[in-house]
Amino acid sequence: MIWLARCRHSRGFGVQSPSAYSFVRYVINEHYPYYAYFDLKKKFPKLTHTERKLNSLYFRIANFAQASFWTVASTSCRNAADYIQAGCRKSEIVNMLPSGFTKTVILIDFSSSDVVAFLMSLPYDKLSDSILIAENIHSGKREYALWRHMVLDKRVITSYDLYYCGILMFDREKYKQNYVINF
Repeated sequence: MIWLARCRHSRGFGVQSPSAYSFVRYVINEHYPYYAYFDLKKKFPKLTHTERKLNSLYFRIANFAQASFWTVASTSCRNAADYIQAGCRKSEIVNMLPSGFTKTVILIDFSSSDVVAFLMSLPYDKLSDSILIAENIHSGKREYALWRHMVLDKRVITSYDLYYCGILMFDREKYKQNYVINF
């Protein structure tokens, strides 16, 4: 039902920005098998379809971003660290934002109780090269309201609503855009 409701947002349709279109087509909705998928599937055979889909997305984002740090403040997606490390071996996975970080990807769970405090403590002025991934953005009214608040925040420039998670980017050189993507 989710796929049918979002089918008009498939494969980058309606995305005018070349960089956003490239991100949607070749990171979010990439269907070709990557070099590590077979080994990771063999290592984690009991992942559900949604967990494997999200972990594969994290793998592709790690490969795309080549971030120095991944701040993982989420416990809902098991084995994300292995997928992230397979996507970018140089990324260091930490639980707290390191001081003086340059480029990082932040993975948080919107259904956790301390998510608001974590979001309030983020140094948004230093996040221009960073990506924030929020899991469970549609799991309840509180989570969706928090997601809408983040999307409307003037510091968030580009947002991608994938239903199972949301991706926020802070690059101030681009125009503010919000995309609903069929993932």
